[in-house]
Amino acid sequence: MAARTAGPCFEDVALGDAPPVLRRGPLTLPILMRWSAAMENWHRIHYDRDFAMGHDKLPGVLVNGSLKQQFIVQMLRDW
Repeated sequence: MAARTAGPCFEDVALGDAPPVLRRGPLTLPILMRWSAAMENWHRIHYDRDFAMGHDKLPGVLVNGSLKQQFIVQMLRDW
């Protein structure tokens, strides 16, 4: 028999149950730049606010998708 983990199992989670809040930040431009560099994603929308807003008409820089995925994985692991 496998040992039960500390968190809930799939069967224990009901529709509408909320996972715990994962607090991270502040996500400063240097942090976003380092993440983009580590992912070899050099698109300026991830670290150059003026470029993102002026060239691509975004409201600000975009957080790299893989960074958000890492936050989701950590939140689920902590749960």
